[in-house]
Amino acid sequence: MSTQIKTICLINTREESAGCRLRWLTLEEICIYYKYEHLSSKRLELPTILGRIKKEPNTPRALKNIIKALKNAAQLLLNRRINSVVTGKPSSRAILLLLLACKTFRKTVIVDVCDLDWSKKYTLSAIKIADIVTTPTEYLADEIKHIRKKPLVVISDKLDYACLPSHKNVSTNEPIDLLWFGNLEKEGAIRRESFAIFCKIIKNSRAFLIKNNISITIISPRAQDSLEMLLRAIGNTSIHCESLKWSPITMQSALAKKGFALLPYKEPIESCTKSPNRIELALYSGRTVLSNGILPSLDTELQKYITICSDNRIDETALKALKKSKNTLEETRALIENKQTKIKEKWQAVADTISFQRNS
Repeated sequence: MSTQIKTICLINTREESAGCRLRWLTLEEICIYYKYEHLSSKRLELPTILGRIKKEPNTPRALKNIIKALKNAAQLLLNRRINSVVTGKPSSRAILLLLLACKTFRKTVIVDVCDLDWSKKYTLSAIKIADIVTTPTEYLADEIKHIRKKPLVVISDKLDYACLPSHKNVSTNEPIDLLWFGNLEKEGAIRRESFAIFCKIIKNSRAFLIKNNISITIISPRAQDSLEMLLRAIGNTSIHCESLKWSPITMQSALAKKGFALLPYKEPIESCTKSPNRIELALYSGRTVLSNGILPSLDTELQKYITICSDNRIDETALKALKKSKNTLEETRALIENKQTKIKEKWQAVADTISFQRNS
C-alpha cells in the first residue's frame, strides 16, 4: 500500500496578523522549504458569514458568501488527503462548529493561542476540543492549563523578518525618535492597558523629551485613534508626534531610525503572559528598548538590555543606554538569531506529528 500524501489545511491565514505571521504560518514554510515527502499545506478561506448576513440580509453578496463558506467547508471535510487543520483563535461560532466537524471526520485539530481573553467563549471552547494547542509562552500555557488537562506545545514567536530594515539603510544622523508599535483594539486604551501606560509615561516625560528634541512615532492598524488618545493624555505640547498605519514597509522605515522603542506592558508586569516578539524586533533593529519592567517571557540573556522607566518616567538613564546599545547590538542579534533555530525545530516537530498520523 503506497503512502498517501497528507495535507495541512491552514484556515483563514492573515499575514497582517502577528499571531498568524509569526506563529502557525511557519508550518506552511516548513512544508515548502523542508520538502516533506508525504506532507503538503493548503490555505483555505472560510468567510465569517454570520456578521455579513446581518449587515447585508437578502443580498446577492451575502448569498455568495454563504455559498463560498459552505463550499470551502465541504472541500475541507470531504478531502481525505487533508488530515489536519490549523487555525488561530476562532472568531465566530461558524469556525468553532467547523472544528467540531473536523473532529467527526477524524482530522487532527491544531489551535494556536497567541494570547488569551477569558471573555472569548469561542477560543475557550476551541482549546478544549483541539488535539494540539500551541502557545508562545510558558506563562500563557499555565493559564490555559486551568481549562485544558492535555499537554500544550510552547513555541516562541519568531523574529518578524518582514519588518526588519536593511542594515545598510539604518540612519545615524537624524534626531532621536521614540517609537511605539502594536495593535490597538476598538475599545481603545481601556482594553489596551499597555498603551494607556505608554501615554502616561510620555505625559510624565514631556520636559525630558522636549529638552532632548525627541520625537514620537506610533505605528498601529488604528493609527489615528492611537494618536488622538496620546494627544488627549499629554495635552498641548511642542513634541512632534506622528502616527502611521501599520505595514511591513512602514515598520522597516521606522525601525531604520535611531532612538528608543517604548514598549510597556499590562501591570503588574510580573504576571503578564505576553510574548516578547515586539521587544526582540526592536532590539534586533538597533532600538534601545524602554519598558515599565521586565516581561517574564523575555529570555534571561536579553533582559539586561531593557531600560526600566522608574516611576513611569524617562530620564537620563535612557540616553546612557542609547549610547551603550551600539556596542551590544551584535550580541543581542546573535542571541535572537540562535533562538530562531529552536523555534523552527519545534514547529517541525509539530509537522512530524501530523505527518505520522493516518486518517481512518
